Amino acid sequence: VKSMALRTLHMDAMEPKAVMDLLRLSDRDVITCLSQLGYYHHAVSMTENMARRRKGRRPMGRDVLSDAVSYVGCKFLSPAAVSLSRPDPRGNAGMLPPLRPTFTQLRQATESAFSASMGGHIIPPTSNSFGCETWRSSGLSESSSRGAIAMELLRRYTMCYAKADNSLALEVAGVLLDLDGGRAELPPWMTDLLMGQNSGLTTARGNQPSGLFANVPSIGSGGSCVGDPSGLVRLYMRRGMYVKACETVVSALSAETEGSAVAPSRLPERGNIDFVPYNVIDMLWDVIQAAVSSPRFGNDERKNLTAARSKMEQAMERHFQLMKVSEMGLKSARALKNT
Repeated sequence: VKSMALRTLHMDAMEPKAVMDLLRLSDRDVITCLSQLGYYHHAVSMTENMARRRKGRRPMGRDVLSDAVSYVGCKFLSPAAVSLSRPDPRGNAGMLPPLRPTFTQLRQATESAFSASMGGHIIPPTSNSFGCETWRSSGLSESSSRGAIAMELLRRYTMCYAKADNSLALEVAGVLLDLDGGRAELPPWMTDLLMGQNSGLTTARGNQPSGLFANVPSIGSGGSCVGDPSGLVRLYMRRGMYVKACETVVSALSAETEGSAVAPSRLPERGNIDFVPYNVIDMLWDVIQAAVSSPRFGNDERKNLTAARSKMEQAMERHFQLMKVSEMGLKSARALKNT
């Protein structure tokens, strides 16, 4: 794998290093060079080869594979996807779009990276598959199309390599928020992944299991628990996005409302256990209270924060009502079980 990667770098006209310099590179340096030039598939193949040689060992408690994929995705692929898919004529009027990754590199990655691990045949997107705004020039339209494919590639990497024992999904989400300066929302696929809304699991009644803020297995994760709503709430809070944090709490608690019909028959010994991070919600409440009282926030911001907190309060009240129903149903269910 490393020999093929070095050959790819040597044949690339944009790689300034000589042959002997390339041969002296460590595995991590080779991964960096590949990622800088847009060879994401080669870089990830190198990380998988490194993980196989480690045989499950975790230096510093960190999984080598997820750590390297996070490095490639957060430092190289995410910035490329954001900068290419959202070129702003006001901020980049005098700047040329980056030359890498090319369409060929992105097609190679989308064709070969997940055909085995993700299941099913993956049709690579083409340059004319993505609509571009009419104000874009031909160069910006081409960049926007490359950015859309790069974002799809980032989604597939995240879905494939995010597991319960790593924080890959949260790390990628944090980078996407930082790259946009908190002005853009996370992609829907990332929100669904962290909220556990694409778990694909069903209960006997045909509904998805609730669990609320608990980690939820997701499709493509091998049954591993990837969804982490409480982690998403903390992610928004650290960046001052308190309205989005409240909306995340409301969305997680609304899953409980959908299952209110089965609340009286829930039994912990059957796995019907929900997790709610009350300390995180209390912290969010206090932070919003301090923000509303601060003179730095305008009237519109205060109104938005107050409205979001009110919705969260209503969702919490509904949650406590269902908890009472579950407690009464728990006594009845256990009494019937023992008769």
